Order: sequence, then structure tokens, then C-alpha cells
Amino acid sequence: MVSKNYRDFRLQVARENGVINRKLSLVERSRLWLWIAGPQAALYFSAMVLASAAPVELMRGLVFPLAAAKYLWAGPYGVALALKADYRRFRIQ
Repeated sequence: MVSKNYRDFRLQVARENGVINRKLSLVERSRLWLWIAGPQAALYFSAMVLASAAPVELMRGLVFPLAAAKYLWAGPYGVALALKADYRRFRIQ
């Protein structure tokens, strides 16, 4: 995520020693990914539980609202959580 140049924003990693760069180790990337993907996974598993108990007609009506919630709420919320998270050896800016 941090190695890509985005048009609208740029993510940088500030280390404990004050060095700012755009590189993360595999473990650090995994922790960051969990923060971003967590809300999306929670929404997905909630929909799966609802789908197992709800009638098919109801689920057909919820396809678009669930997809919209994924892109309009869960994605941005996950990024906000990742930016606010307390990491031991680095900070995302």
C-alpha cells in the first residue's frame, strides 16, 4: 500500500529514529492490511450470517446497499483506523 504513488494523497512512514520513507516490512504491511480489511471483513461476515437466515427476496434487495456500504463506509473507515492505529516502530502520515 505505501509503495504506490496515489494521485490524491501520499502515505509516508515515519520511523522511531525520525527517518521518513515509503517502505514497510512484510510484518508491518500485514498489520496495516488487517486494520484496513477488518471493517470490510466484518461487513462481509455479517452479510453472510444475514443471508443464511433471511429469505432470498430480502437478500436480493440488499445486494446494492451492502456493496455501497463496502465502498462508501467500510473502506474509508478501515483506512481511517489504519492511520489512527498505534504502531510500535512506525507511524503512518
